[in-house]
Amino acid sequence: MVAATHCFDRDLMATLAVDNVDPISRAEASELIMASTLFKPVLNGADGPAAVASLLRAGADARVRATCPQLLPSGEVEEKVGDEGDDEAAAE
Repeated sequence: MVAATHCFDRDLMATLAVDNVDPISRAEASELIMASTLFKPVLNGADGPAAVASLLRAGADARVRATCPQLLPSGEVEEKVGDEGDDEAAAE
């Protein structure tokens, strides 16, 4: 089991209003970095931005790229983990 916390300099409302920072995107970035490290063997040895991109569902990469562009590779990653339903729809 792995646990992680994310700390900000101010409370939630000050982080949102004063610092104009989205705390969810910061926490999501931390989780993606940790998950890409933990699931590296499952991702066929993918490392860095390619590993992070392979963890995202289709459509989520645009949102993550807007908030944390350094986490994703500059090109599109073809295969995504967790898109089994999309494969079935494409086959029909």
